Amino acid sequence: MTAVLEPLVPVPARGDAENVVGDRTLVAVQAVNISRLSTHPVPTVPGTLIVVAGQGPKDSNGAGKSSFIAAITALLGDEQWRFASGARAVAELLFNAELAAQGDSQWASADHGYIVGVFDHPDPAEDDGETAVTVWLRVNVDAPHLEIRWRDGVHLAAAPSEAERVSLADRLWAGLPRSAGRRDLVAKDLSRVLYGGQVRCVSFLSTSVRSKVATNLLSQPLNEISPERIFSAIAALTGLDRELEAERKSRAEEHRERAKAAEAAERLADWERDAASLLKTFDRRDRARDEVAAALRHWRTRQARLLADASAADAAHAAEQERLRAEGEELAAAAKAAEREIEQLTGGALDAQLQEAGAALAELKGQAAKLAADKAVARDRLDELRRQVSALEERRREADGRDGAAARAELAAAEARRDEAQQELGMAKGAVARAERSLAEAEAGEGSAPAQIRALAAEGIAAVGLLDAVELADDVRERWEAALWPYREAVVVSADDLDAAVTALKNMPGSMIVPADATTPTQHGGGPPPSGTVKSNSTAQSHSATQPDGSAAPNSATQPDGTAPPDGTAPPASTAQPASTAPSESKRLSESKRLSEGGGPAEGTALAEGTALAQGRGLAEGRGLAEGRGLAEGRGLAGGAGLPEGVRCEPPLGRFFGALAGDPVHSGDTAEGGAGVVVVGGFAEPVTGRVARVRAAHAALETAREALERARRATSDAAADVALAGRRLAGAGAADELDAVRETMTELRERLEELAAGESRLGPRLGAAEQTLRRLQAKADTRALEIDRLRGRREAHERERDKVRRASSELADKRAVLGLDALEKEWGGTREGAAEWLSALDEDEATWTPAEWWHTAEKHLSEALRRVFPDGPSDEDMPEETRFLLRERAEGEGRRTDREQATFPRLAKSLEAYLRQQDDYEKHQRRQIEVQLSARRADLEKAQKGAAEAAGAAEAHRTALTAAIRARLQRVSDEFEKLDVAYGGYGATLEFPTPEQPGDPEQEWRWRVTPKWRRSEGQRYVPYNRRANTALMDEKAVKLVCAAALASSGGGRLCLVLDELGRNLGKEHRKEAVALFRKIGETHGITVIGALQDDMEPYAIDACGQYVKLRRSSDTMPYNEPPVVVGYDDHGPRVRKLADQIARSPSTSPVTAHEPE
Repeated sequence: MTAVLEPLVPVPARGDAENVVGDRTLVAVQAVNISRLSTHPVPTVPGTLIVVAGQGPKDSNGAGKSSFIAAITALLGDEQWRFASGARAVAELLFNAELAAQGDSQWASADHGYIVGVFDHPDPAEDDGETAVTVWLRVNVDAPHLEIRWRDGVHLAAAPSEAERVSLADRLWAGLPRSAGRRDLVAKDLSRVLYGGQVRCVSFLSTSVRSKVATNLLSQPLNEISPERIFSAIAALTGLDRELEAERKSRAEEHRERAKAAEAAERLADWERDAASLLKTFDRRDRARDEVAAALRHWRTRQARLLADASAADAAHAAEQERLRAEGEELAAAAKAAEREIEQLTGGALDAQLQEAGAALAELKGQAAKLAADKAVARDRLDELRRQVSALEERRREADGRDGAAARAELAAAEARRDEAQQELGMAKGAVARAERSLAEAEAGEGSAPAQIRALAAEGIAAVGLLDAVELADDVRERWEAALWPYREAVVVSADDLDAAVTALKNMPGSMIVPADATTPTQHGGGPPPSGTVKSNSTAQSHSATQPDGSAAPNSATQPDGTAPPDGTAPPASTAQPASTAPSESKRLSESKRLSEGGGPAEGTALAEGTALAQGRGLAEGRGLAEGRGLAEGRGLAGGAGLPEGVRCEPPLGRFFGALAGDPVHSGDTAEGGAGVVVVGGFAEPVTGRVARVRAAHAALETAREALERARRATSDAAADVALAGRRLAGAGAADELDAVRETMTELRERLEELAAGESRLGPRLGAAEQTLRRLQAKADTRALEIDRLRGRREAHERERDKVRRASSELADKRAVLGLDALEKEWGGTREGAAEWLSALDEDEATWTPAEWWHTAEKHLSEALRRVFPDGPSDEDMPEETRFLLRERAEGEGRRTDREQATFPRLAKSLEAYLRQQDDYEKHQRRQIEVQLSARRADLEKAQKGAAEAAGAAEAHRTALTAAIRARLQRVSDEFEKLDVAYGGYGATLEFPTPEQPGDPEQEWRWRVTPKWRRSEGQRYVPYNRRANTALMDEKAVKLVCAAALASSGGGRLCLVLDELGRNLGKEHRKEAVALFRKIGETHGITVIGALQDDMEPYAIDACGQYVKLRRSSDTMPYNEPPVVVGYDDHGPRVRKLADQIARSPSTSPVTAHEPE
């Protein structure tokens, strides 16, 4: 780490950096243009007590101790400087020429200065890399009052003179990178960026350099400080004083918001009273408008009632006239009818009418008789159809709801299933026959290659199937079944019968013959058996199992494509390999001879191998192998000499198994031939042995019989389904027939209804004809008397007709008197309009008379006049037309009622026009009032909301602050207890009851803190203000200050700065108190920096960890002399890092820094 003497090359700085210092602690500080302080760098030893003494012109005052420790508190972010508000008070630390020697005549006040701090880790680093960081604070007279820059390493202004150091400081600042990109971070960012928001410094500054002087617990005896001032001192150390000041401001804000809300409510009430008076006038005119409208409505209703009543009377008169006219016409017609009857009685017309009436009556009776006969026929047919319906419905139920198409489809499907079941039955019968045949063959020893065995038997050659002859133990099944499976169609004959067998099977190509071993002395003597040989017959009697090209020929159990038949049985001889692929006759004969002599197959000849897998099953036991010449009898499980372990067979097949054992390559349950053919084994049941194969044949027969029984049941069920479908089809046909019968019945019922209607129509005509005939007959009997009666009736009709004419004339006069045209004109509309108007009235109004409507209209008009013009005709706002009409009503000629009715329409229209003119103005005024009312109420609501929010915020702030204060004081109490116990005490605590919240917005919220401690082990706590010795008080004061500092640290590297250290301590206890500060600092990692008076210096020198003395020997000196620094630092590398900077700033008085040897 080296000093920087020239401006550095700017490099970008992180604008979003936080906690740049981290866990580093202050190891050096330099002040440039700060008060009268020298610009020499001052190293500091972290984690101990640093005392700052002074030597001024007369005493320790005037040396700049307070300015020095104040600059350190600003560098360490002590919140008492109000960084959030711009830290304006920091600018007061700049050099002021007025306070310097010779005033401002020789020196100029500094417009900016620097507070530079070097921070490094308190413990030695494990590596030699750069660990220090240098922070520069530029203090300005103008805003921003504080700017921040930093750089890794030690970068101090080191130069021989004060002026050079000041100039170099400006150059170094210009070379440092900006802390926020294009700008610098300012005071409000200091705590967050440099220290991550942690508290790194708490202080007691008793001089005027700080913004607010707090109580210093070390400035006077502790028992002389009140509990309120003790809380103030702890609040200053822990930062609670800022929170209390914020609470007081929030309380003042709440009071201001409440006052604003009350003032807004009062202004709104005054304005509402003025607006209410104006609105009252407007409301009175609105009610007057309603009264005028009601008056006009009642007046119009009176006109409508008059017109309607007159119209109703006219209509009644007109109806009566019409009735009289119709009555007159009826009387005239009756008189004419009587005249005609008289003429009829006096002429021959009566006889003709009598004859005509008789003929008409006879015709009507004939029609009635025909209708009765037709009804009887229809009823009989309807009864017959009802009986058919019952039978058809019974048949329709069998259809189960199906129509004809569905029933026919079901019948066709059932017949198809029946046919299919019958086919399956036939197939099942064939399968049973085949299974019975297979069982018989298995029991006869002809389970494999039956055709070949029968052919050989016909030639007198004893033969047996290979698989029937071999029996395998369970532990060798997996080994030999797969190997034997390709030869499942082979037959075993004696070696002596081999040539005869080949000749006998020459017409069965593909037949395989396995010769039994010849019974020779060599064989019975235990020598190795010769290789087994398999003879494969072909169309040319070939014994070779290979094709001419050397590939394995498919055996008889494979299909032409090389796969096994689906049922696992051997295919017929016709499916064997073609004759064109067989070897020549000579080659076959030579091969046969070689095999019969016990030799192996010739070169190019392969054993026949199967390529398909069939699984043979059998549960019935078969009889033993047929006896034949040349077949040896096997004994024991080994099956004779030369047989593998677990293999047993009656014919000796040692040679065959010997050859078979050397050919396949077995892997698990598969056998791979030399030609690469793989036979998959793993049969579920044994495939070798007569018993096993008979058992498998029995099982196949049982399976076939079960299938046959299922097929028979299926056939029976299908036949039943066909019968059921036939019945359903018949039921569906009955349903169709039933529909047709019902349609016919419906037609018959309609016919019966028509006939009944015809009878109904004919009945009155028949009765009238009979009555007419009787009446005419009576007339003929009483003709003379009837003529006299008719003449009297005619005269009576004439008299009644005259009366009707006179009544009609009177009604015409009454209608003329009603004056409908004049009433209709006054109404101004039609009679229908008047009737519609009246129809809208309620039940009560509908009963009012025109006089009642008039009186009500007049009352409404009078009320409207009174509301609009309370002073009557003398009202100055009344229009002249209205005043004239009122005067005419009062002083005009004629009856008063007639005058009032004559002037009513004009007076009402005049008042309505006046109110209409005022309506626009009133509406405008109302809108203005509503707008202003809404705005004023919104202002009031806003003010009330602001007051409520301020009250809520203040209450929330007080609640949170109460909890925070109690938590902080509890931490102080806990630390106080720990320190007291750790440093010779018996335990201490703090008592801090929660005080009532102040009501005055400007009143401070005063808390009380009462320190208590035990004076001996196990005793109760005693308050601090009880009588005690001075040493105890001084000790507790020091512990309380350190406890407050520890409670504020939050785990970071804390610096406790105290002004006037030990000023009130007793002389006999000063050294012990200062030593206690050092012990606590070194134990808890707190750097305690204390400024002290000259009377404390002798006591502090021996007890401190570092001694700094600021000097200014004369008032004529503007700046201090170089400081004297004596320190003890265990961190040797840190001392060496700073040594170069100290050496580059020479002073007249040496600055020494010691490290332990």
